[in-house]
Amino acid sequence: MRYPLALFLALAFAATCQAAENQEPVCIQCHGSEMMKPAFRNIPGEWRQSWHNQNGVSCNDCHGGDPADAAMAMSPERGFVGTPKYRDVPEFCGKCHIGILSNYIESGHGKALKASRKAPTCVTCHGSHNIQKASIGIINEQLCTKCHSYERAKSMKQALFL
Repeated sequence: MRYPLALFLALAFAATCQAAENQEPVCIQCHGSEMMKPAFRNIPGEWRQSWHNQNGVSCNDCHGGDPADAAMAMSPERGFVGTPKYRDVPEFCGKCHIGILSNYIESGHGKALKASRKAPTCVTCHGSHNIQKASIGIINEQLCTKCHSYERAKSMKQALFL
């Protein structure tokens, strides 16, 4: 009789741990609710499709806060930093993407941001929540012509294949 009870308790504990492990962060629950401003309700769907989600990177990994406690989710005491200012985006993403940050800072885009504060940052091309795996395809006419002609970007893209 002792062993079936112990087995039952062990299975119940494992199921509870698995459920807690698979539970989405309260950030996603709140952003998907009716109480959220409509402009922010698309964030959960975008994040679910993202490369970050596919690789276990959650809201709090970028924005801080407590993903398990709705009352403390946006608490500075729990490390919540929220949305960075546009000029701070490279440093924000660079917390994890260290090598890419140094490449960006030395690039024409990085230098333009430093000089004029009007240049593309990580989110301009990669998005802020529906972040996709980086590929050479990100250098394309649709994205690049938002700021300049595609000719220069096209030549740079071709140079990457030499």
